[in-house]
Amino acid sequence: MDALRGVAAFAVLLYHAQPWFGSGWWFAHGYVAVDFFFVLSGFVIAHAYGDRLVGSGTLPAFVRDRAIRLYPMIVAGAGIGIVAYVVRLRANGLPIGTGEVAAMAAAIVPWPATWVAGDPWPVNPPIWSIFWELVVNLIFARTIRWWTIRNLIIFAGVAFAVLAILGWQLGGFGPMGPARESWALGGLRTSAGFAAGVLSLHAHRAGWLTRGGRRPWIIAALALSITILPQPWLDPRWYDFVLTAGVFPLLVLAAAGSRMNMPRMTRFGAELSYPLYAMHAPLLLLFGGAWARVGLKGSAWTPIGGLFVVGGCIAAAWAVYRWWDIPVRARLKARYR
Repeated sequence: MDALRGVAAFAVLLYHAQPWFGSGWWFAHGYVAVDFFFVLSGFVIAHAYGDRLVGSGTLPAFVRDRAIRLYPMIVAGAGIGIVAYVVRLRANGLPIGTGEVAAMAAAIVPWPATWVAGDPWPVNPPIWSIFWELVVNLIFARTIRWWTIRNLIIFAGVAFAVLAILGWQLGGFGPMGPARESWALGGLRTSAGFAAGVLSLHAHRAGWLTRGGRRPWIIAALALSITILPQPWLDPRWYDFVLTAGVFPLLVLAAAGSRMNMPRMTRFGAELSYPLYAMHAPLLLLFGGAWARVGLKGSAWTPIGGLFVVGGCIAAAWAVYRWWDIPVRARLKARYR
């Protein structure tokens, strides 16, 4: 499971780093790694909190735990994103008015800045999924008694049926969440994947694929490969649905039945996954601006620069994790637990 988290974050990074490598279609399905995160989240949250949430008085503790886990990196991503947002506005000769300042504040909440031009997540675009994950986590915790296996199957079936129709109309799942016209559909996309993850947990507890041996890196390699296949080969209108509704829950189920090997590497991937996801978009923007400023944009050196940029994002994510996320969460836990 730890290996899968790292792979999903790396796939999203490669997807957003596409322009550096001069290709419009390799890594083209990396955005569905976000749906992989939703399935993983459903499995992990239900496993860690499901039984406790059925008891009384645990909802405030759940909200506190999720806030401590998520908000330090939301703030870090927003801080870097604000710098990148200001740089972008200045570079394009655009004013920084009340709406833009409010958008910067909204990134810390996080909240969609629907009042500004363009997409509603201008400061840190990937934060849309964190927003919806917080919402879905709260709904799950508040309605935990309703989430029987039967109701989960019905809900997931209806949600994925609607997603299949909308995905066909929109050209895949990609626009659902980040785009202005369909940002609210991010809630449906998140809740469908989350429900699939909870169902995967029930299947795991029922004994499905529980004798997996030491295979997590095989599963992780498969997860990465299916997100970076060239787009012309696979139409996202059906491929996104097949991955999210079928392949991803099965991969999570198989990983849950596996024994860990290479523990240091898998732990590193797990620790890095959330900081990398929360920070990579504004970092890529800043790196890209610096590359253009020295006159190398579009040059033969750009793919080589892309390798350094990907490495720089990973190094920056590790540094922020080590010297910001860990100590801040430790202080918050000491104070509020």
